[in-house]
Amino acid sequence: MKRLLLVAMCLFGAACGTSAPTITSTAPPTSQLLDDSQAISAAFETFSKAALARDGATAASLLSSSTFSTYDEIRKVALTGTEQQVATLVPSGQIFTYTMRGDLDPAVLRTASPHDLVKAALDRGLVSEDTISAITLGGLTVNDGKALGKVRVARAQTTVFLSFLREDGAWKVELPSLFDFTNATLGATAKEKNLTHVQVIDEMLIAKYGPEKAAEVRKPIGA
Repeated sequence: MKRLLLVAMCLFGAACGTSAPTITSTAPPTSQLLDDSQAISAAFETFSKAALARDGATAASLLSSSTFSTYDEIRKVALTGTEQQVATLVPSGQIFTYTMRGDLDPAVLRTASPHDLVKAALDRGLVSEDTISAITLGGLTVNDGKALGKVRVARAQTTVFLSFLREDGAWKVELPSLFDFTNATLGATAKEKNLTHVQVIDEMLIAKYGPEKAAEVRKPIGA
């Protein structure tokens, strides 16, 4: 479980549940579904390889606009959010805020465009080899420019779904669709250890950064 939690933490956050979110639309012809499925699988594979190689430019080019928007929103919290304000976020948002503060240059957080912010995170390897190795894309449901891929996560006994969007004629990975995985993993760890999620996050930060830096990432950087 400890290793699973580290996998979840290294995700930019991490959809899980017992059933897939529903996509409702008229199904396209089988030939188009095959073409789309192949394109989606290729996009995910290219993203994964680029992320492992810390090729932020290539990896970022495979991400949806919603991914950049999510990063930008959490960047704002990382800059100015007090510990009390961060605590109002879901656990994955709290972890994401603290790792942004701990792993990215303050100048990048203050001035980078959303695209460059994501690129910087990928260049720094914030998606680890363990994380990418743990994820295998399975069956796909495709309809009307949207898709859901069933994801197998090694060591995780949960069903996870990754969303894709067709933007500007190409399929893009919606990385925020995995954020709930972090919440579920952290909740399971907290229950197993009889701790609150705040205490589990404290343990994670200390293990990652040491006590001194773990205390520092609790503080806003400043706009």
